[in-house]
Amino acid sequence: MLSRFKPNFVALLTAALLCGAWACSAADEGQVAADVAETASEGDWSLGHTFVFADDTAQNKWAIAVFHPTAGLVKTLEVPELAERTAKKAKELQTEDTGPGWSDVVLSKDQRRIFANAENADALVVIDVKNMAVERVFEFEFGDRPFHSYLPNDGVEVWIHLDGKGAFFVLDSQTGVPLNGLGQLVSCTSPEVNQGHGKLLYGEGLGDKYFCTNSNEPAAFVLDAKTRAVTQKIPMCGTKPQDDPNTPEDESAGPLKGGTHDKAYLPGPHLAAIQCLGSAGYSFINPDTMAVVEEGVDIVGGIAHSPDSEYVFNVNTTKEQVQVWDASDPEVNGHGFDFTLKIGGEPSAKGTQFRQTSDHWQAWVPQTGGSDVAVVNLATRAVTLVEIGASAMPGGALHLTRKSALGRAALYTHAAQRVLKIDYQTFKVTPLLGDFEGALSQMIFVDPDAQ
Repeated sequence: MLSRFKPNFVALLTAALLCGAWACSAADEGQVAADVAETASEGDWSLGHTFVFADDTAQNKWAIAVFHPTAGLVKTLEVPELAERTAKKAKELQTEDTGPGWSDVVLSKDQRRIFANAENADALVVIDVKNMAVERVFEFEFGDRPFHSYLPNDGVEVWIHLDGKGAFFVLDSQTGVPLNGLGQLVSCTSPEVNQGHGKLLYGEGLGDKYFCTNSNEPAAFVLDAKTRAVTQKIPMCGTKPQDDPNTPEDESAGPLKGGTHDKAYLPGPHLAAIQCLGSAGYSFINPDTMAVVEEGVDIVGGIAHSPDSEYVFNVNTTKEQVQVWDASDPEVNGHGFDFTLKIGGEPSAKGTQFRQTSDHWQAWVPQTGGSDVAVVNLATRAVTLVEIGASAMPGGALHLTRKSALGRAALYTHAAQRVLKIDYQTFKVTPLLGDFEGALSQMIFVDPDAQ
């Protein structure tokens, strides 16, 4: 069932909505800012803050902006080291792929630190949330490319994947201190490969076993969570070792072709799902025996899942749909989904958020190519489209994927250079005062009640 909610823009927070594309005069915004000054300020944490990470490749600008739910933009953070590094990198490497570009951003379990990967600067920025200040910048070697981040082990640790090394940099999330030392990495690659884009799979049902993928190897690597060491390599994806004509008697000679990428854990059937790149589909592993029980399952799309993996989404941007596994069901297998939802507008897997109400799960799925956020009731499978406006590509941006963040009373997302909040109960859309610069890469909400 599909329904559409069109906000009454006239009734929203400011006259900015009447100006089109969330823009209005400085006088309008100044008046509203004055009206809310008494109830919110930079240091008022009663309603939380949203941190926005954006970049402008053409101008070599890295932007971090902090928004309050009622006061709007309250602070911008400067990290001059990042622009210096991307400028130096461009000069030394003589390549265009060196401009600003944030990748994953995660929040520590105690909500006191943000760990932001400045991929193209080969750096990790640690932010002191309460003081809204940069605490430390870890600078890696050029080409290390910190990309994905994870919070396994009940959020006690932060695992930062360095694609240039095919390995993880691990920190204590509550202190920001590297656990293995600055130069000690957790490798998820074979010595002869020694690099590759990778992800980490973990879950309550997996216990002390983690799985990591590598885009340069058709295999999954098994990690011991306590020792942070690889214990096993599991070949998959239906690939066989490349034949070496000089050793016809030994078909195991030669490197494996292909690679692995996305991942999911299905707690009901107790299966680890690993994406094989190219047309090799998904492989499924029994975590108890480490046997590959299914290969070549035809699934195309990005993975998103609820915090406990009760629901796992396969988000297919091309078909503009979401295929859903009710992953808590022991009868679920990789050959079929429980149901499919037509979302439209190029649904964003990276922007999808899951929210648990008193009696059911919701999924909030922003459209990158459309003008809506789809709100999915996973109990009734009803879809409500909330209109928020198009996500226009700003000048100087190379790519754009609509993102979102779960707040206490509202979902935060964006249109153009304006942060929007959508009330969970009424679906009312309110633009926050002030614009961020560049293309939004990541956003994260900090809840003071969790500190």
